[in-house]
Amino acid sequence: MAKSKKRSSAKERRAVRQQAKKQQRNLQIIIGVVVAIVVVGGALLLSGNSRSVAFDERFELDPILGSVDAPITLIEYGAYGCHACEEWHNAGVVEQILAEYGDSVRFIYRDMPIISPAYSQRAAEVAQCGLDQGNDQFWNLHDAIFHRAQQGVSSQDEIIQLGIEEGLDGDALRECVYNNTHRDTVRYDLQRGQQLGINGTPTWFVNNQRIFNASPDTLRAAINTELSRLNS
Repeated sequence: MAKSKKRSSAKERRAVRQQAKKQQRNLQIIIGVVVAIVVVGGALLLSGNSRSVAFDERFELDPILGSVDAPITLIEYGAYGCHACEEWHNAGVVEQILAEYGDSVRFIYRDMPIISPAYSQRAAEVAQCGLDQGNDQFWNLHDAIFHRAQQGVSSQDEIIQLGIEEGLDGDALRECVYNNTHRDTVRYDLQRGQQLGINGTPTWFVNNQRIFNASPDTLRAAINTELSRLNS
């Protein structure tokens, strides 16, 4: 009888040990899965944050003409489908001002696709894809859109072709445009303008001061006033 109890006890102990080992293995598996989830999730979170930060920085990237260190910043909120913007551009007003003021003025263009919005949006997206290839590439394409595109009509592919003719990398330009890479970049500029109460284009700012009833002369007057203030 005693031997039977001993054999029974031994079996029970082995069973307990086996159950304990089984539970330990299960626990190790669970811990391993949790750790893997945490590691992968953390990596995705970090990479997502880095992409978000990088993309936020791209939102803020402005195409610039003139000295990047200039004390005066002239900003135009414009639309590629805007006839008045086209007239300002073809008159060479910005180029004249930059030539007159040298390193004292820099110019920034921001998208405000509220005139012929569908056309202005698609043209702006192509131009932003051009900016990915460089500041000069952006301005070459920007100028080509105003000079050579059929305003309000040209397709996205036709605007891409203008970029290729201006020396941009066609494959990179197409990939960027077809992936809608800068749809939100253009919308970001639009939202910036809306927050400033802009409801027409072109709208001009001199060092964040909005210029109402803008003309080449009122822009020059505002620049002169700002230069006097900064030098006083």
